[in-house]
Amino acid sequence: MPFRPTTSRLEPYLSARDMPALWAYLHRDLARFGFEKVFYVCTQRRPACGEFTVRDAAIQSSYGTEFDRFFVSGGAFLADVTTQWAINSEGAVSWGLSRRLNARGQLTAKQREVHERSLALGIVNGYTVSLRSPRAALISGFGLCAEEASTQGRVDRTWQAHGDEVLMALSAFDVCARAMPRVPPEEELSPRQREVLEWAGDGKTIEEIAEIMGLHRNTVTKHMQEARERLGVANTLQAVLRAVIQGQIYR
Repeated sequence: MPFRPTTSRLEPYLSARDMPALWAYLHRDLARFGFEKVFYVCTQRRPACGEFTVRDAAIQSSYGTEFDRFFVSGGAFLADVTTQWAINSEGAVSWGLSRRLNARGQLTAKQREVHERSLALGIVNGYTVSLRSPRAALISGFGLCAEEASTQGRVDRTWQAHGDEVLMALSAFDVCARAMPRVPPEEELSPRQREVLEWAGDGKTIEEIAEIMGLHRNTVTKHMQEARERLGVANTLQAVLRAVIQGQIYR
């Protein structure tokens, strides 16, 4: 009998108030199937190797800082065989594909470099999943990395048994994540910047905010100025409005 999603399985995704809560629940959900690390990217356009920047997409990763630095910031993950498959296909593909092509000598030098670097960083066994929106230009992809003690054979058997459930979880996450306000990395506010904007949005003056937060007025002014600069706006009202739209304040 095919798997049928239930309201109880979907409710935690639908009720998540922000991206950290949504991301945390996805990890707990996928852990039931032996996946412990997740890479997620959603882009509004079909990326081409060498043309991708972080600005093009919403990205979430629990693969680790070293992976993110090399693969994400440098765009190297686009040279990965399963990523290239995901760009042009829909569904799920086993990471065994990279191993088979490597064993046959069918990887390019760049593909082999990315494959070997992934293995060195512990990104060994798993699945890549590609989802399509009815809007053809919107592509969402997931890299699901299995637990360290697992094998690709075990992961493949788990997918055969529970792949429909995993796809349901990923689809629910993707729909909810795309509905969340997106904050470009360069516009991410610090806790202090968010706090001063919230007080400003409540109608407090610089002096009142300084007293409430126990700071010198010049420090409050500095936080306010830096918040405006980060958000790329001209005044505090615009900063408050943009931060609200992005979901950075009053959460």
